[in-house]
Amino acid sequence: MRASSCFGLSLVLAMLPLGCDGPRSTGGVFKFDGGLDDDAQSSDDAASAKDAQVGEDAQVVADVVAEADAPAVEDAPAVEDAPAVEDAPAVEDAPTIEDAGPSCEGGRVSCGGVCVDPSADAANCGACGNACAMGQRCDAGACVAACEGGQVLCGGGCVDPSSDAMHCGACGNACAGAPNATGTCAGGTCAVTCASGYGDCDGDASNGCETSLTANTTHCGACGVTCPGGSLAVCAMGACATQCMPGQTLCGSSCADILTSQDHCGACGNACGSAPNATGRCVLGACQLSCAANFGDCDRDASNGCETDLRANVNHCGACGMGCATPPGGAPSCAAGTCSATCPTGRTLCGGLCVDTQTDNSHCGRCGNACGTSATCGGGSCSVPVLNTRYNRITSPQSFIDACSAAGRLTYLASSDDGSARVPLPFAFRYWATNMSAGSQINITSNGWIGMLGDTAASLSGTVPSTSTPNGVIAPYWGDNYNRSPGMCVATVGSAPNRQWVVEWQNAYHYGSGSQSLTFEVVLSETSNTIDLVYSTMTGTGTRTVGIENQTGSLGVGGCTTGAYSCAPTSGTRVRFSPIP
Repeated sequence: MRASSCFGLSLVLAMLPLGCDGPRSTGGVFKFDGGLDDDAQSSDDAASAKDAQVGEDAQVVADVVAEADAPAVEDAPAVEDAPAVEDAPAVEDAPTIEDAGPSCEGGRVSCGGVCVDPSADAANCGACGNACAMGQRCDAGACVAACEGGQVLCGGGCVDPSSDAMHCGACGNACAGAPNATGTCAGGTCAVTCASGYGDCDGDASNGCETSLTANTTHCGACGVTCPGGSLAVCAMGACATQCMPGQTLCGSSCADILTSQDHCGACGNACGSAPNATGRCVLGACQLSCAANFGDCDRDASNGCETDLRANVNHCGACGMGCATPPGGAPSCAAGTCSATCPTGRTLCGGLCVDTQTDNSHCGRCGNACGTSATCGGGSCSVPVLNTRYNRITSPQSFIDACSAAGRLTYLASSDDGSARVPLPFAFRYWATNMSAGSQINITSNGWIGMLGDTAASLSGTVPSTSTPNGVIAPYWGDNYNRSPGMCVATVGSAPNRQWVVEWQNAYHYGSGSQSLTFEVVLSETSNTIDLVYSTMTGTGTRTVGIENQTGSLGVGGCTTGAYSCAPTSGTRVRFSPIP
């Protein structure tokens, strides 16, 4: 049974600073851990608390004594397991903590009223209030660097062993450099990075980056890059080049001018082949057909060559698009490239028309002899003298008409040098003192002029006015020129009585040069009888004859903006010759 006397408690209480009837403490409440609470309540409240604590402790001791006296009880070993009394000195060994707090277990201590683990708590590392700096963690009570994302601690710092050249794969494993190279780390394995302009072309890291990539034709710019061209190849500053002359291109193992080469026209390997009645040639990098004499590529289909015989085709007589007109009561024909026809008795073929030269005002007495508006043809003679008609030169309001894009246009003298062709005038037109009828033949040439007398000259130079042939010249840009494809485009635009006849030179150039781009035209207007010279693109122009002259070359008007007969027209220039009585 349990003891109820004070004596029965004396064995245990002798180990505590308590007595059965001893005086109550007036200096504070006694704590179980042996300290005093400096902020204790009044002495009465403290005594009550102490009595309650003593009573609780007495009960524990009584239970211990009772269990000691009754060893037969099955739970008697609990007395031996109770460490409370025998382990009491542990209270004296507890570390001093400035602020009182809860009783902590498992190596944890109270810091600021909270149980913490000083071996791992970054805010109280090793001792309360010892906070680790940003980027550190608490390890075994000491602040160390905190490494993240696959990094490890090496030499007091965090490194990535997969890429750190000083700690590659492991701390202290530094990657060494080599000739023309520096040591690098990739995937935890040491390697070398070549200096600019060098390469490890033999794959042997021990000798570093042994190859210069700036001038090696077999390793130009990068290992294994071989410059093409054989003995003509060079490597300059890591880029392949060739030793071809300026203006030439390396094609295979030889140099070629792709602007003129038959085998490499415009690009290496693009050969200009032949075709029926034609041979291929390269002009400014484009393959063109060069037709045999008296043949033309009138269908503009290079695959069948120059398919048209210009000597006997009434639709292409002498030149593609040169159709022979059918005169009233007659039949057209083409012989040796010249149009002809059979006219009724008493009529003569003039300009594709069957006319009575005895009465025809445009062909009075002979073809092309016009009497004009102030005279009448009778018996083959004009009844009154023909007055000269002159022109005023003004800035033209006429815009450029692209005859090559006009409906029904015909092309002439493609790829032609010093070429000419006769083309019918589509409507009546008064030139100087002569009334020209529809169908009158006009001579067009590749050399930048047309002849209103219908001759076949192709003079490469001349002046206006001049009584030397050719006469009746309209010269927008008279000089030794060369037609590129498509050559010259002739078209009639508008509706009667205000039609316009356009003769356009498209993308011509000076013979022997090829660097110019010259597009210009002559425009004749129905009813008003004005003559316009319109210049679209005039790149690289030179001084040329510009102006008009009458049928005998005795009178003329300069076509330059200053009134001169010789100048270099510029792009956008427009000149009009307006007739006056």
